Amino acid sequence: PRSPRVGWSGLPASRVLQGLRMPAFDAAVPGVVASNGARVSLVDLSVISPLHTDDGLHPDATGFRQQAYLWYQALRPLFPSGGGWPVVSNPIPLPTVGVTTSARRVRYGSAVAVTGRLSGLLGYGGLAGQTTQLVWRRAGTSRWKVVHSAGTDRDGKIATSVKVTTAGDFAFRVTGGRARGRSSAAVRVTPVAVRPKR
Repeated sequence: PRSPRVGWSGLPASRVLQGLRMPAFDAAVPGVVASNGARVSLVDLSVISPLHTDDGLHPDATGFRQQAYLWYQALRPLFPSGGGWPVVSNPIPLPTVGVTTSARRVRYGSAVAVTGRLSGLLGYGGLAGQTTQLVWRRAGTSRWKVVHSAGTDRDGKIATSVKVTTAGDFAFRVTGGRARGRSSAAVRVTPVAVRPKR
């Protein structure tokens, strides 16, 4: 009864299989784990993409490799006295993060469309619903300001429109989920007209 236990949720599933009771079951598991206190840990297998399954549910060779890695990482802190645990590389790819603008040079005071996008694989829920931000900084400074914060759409994108009155950089960053902390390279946008004097 005192030994640590590990539960799991979020086995990868195709969109067809997601129509069954699996999402409801997966949603209930974290609560069950939490109700058992510190003795029980959760392994979230939802980061494994359905593309790494043979039939939309059962893992293929890559899926099994990723599943083994997640279990291994969950077990290491539970048995710290069991000898040296070898460090292994993470076989689960993170999506790439990018930002684009509708123009690099715009008329002073005009709006520019800014789009952030995740590309690649990101498990059970795909690229949708990731917590992200579009940010801006004045040219020559290092402080970023959030101009738009939203969950990504099913294509992994968020977008907004920003009025440009001074040269600055736009970037896209992920603030939640498995890709948290990833940021795009900055894209500079410059107004082409000098602000008129009053």
